[in-house]
Amino acid sequence: MASYYKTTILCVPDNYKDSLDKVKELCQKFTGTEYKINEERVGLKHLAYPIRRSYKGFYEQGYYATYAWRGKSSNVQELEKYLYNDDNVLRFTTCLTTKEEAHLNLNPYKSEQKKPVDILDIIYNFNNKN
Repeated sequence: MASYYKTTILCVPDNYKDSLDKVKELCQKFTGTEYKINEERVGLKHLAYPIRRSYKGFYEQGYYATYAWRGKSSNVQELEKYLYNDDNVLRFTTCLTTKEEAHLNLNPYKSEQKKPVDILDIIYNFNNKN
């Protein structure tokens, strides 16, 4: 039985596009054609602590991406095996989610653009209430 998953990936800031494109292909292959995967490339972020790669040095920044997809538990193992062996991936995690969570906005920090408040509108509304 297929379940819904969210995979968050932290890549090196230099060469991340090829790795993320390959992950998207794998997720789409697992999900099939009847469902669309949700992808959000959050972008380059400063890390809380540097991550050391023995052959590449230290990284203080990383590129984040999140994928919501549908598949079997064996697909999770195959995806994580690919991510573990990819040199451009610093960290990754895959979580089991519900269908509703998989199709919502992936980034909780992204808020809708709000209209600026005009002080004259506030005064007008206040005066009309009294």
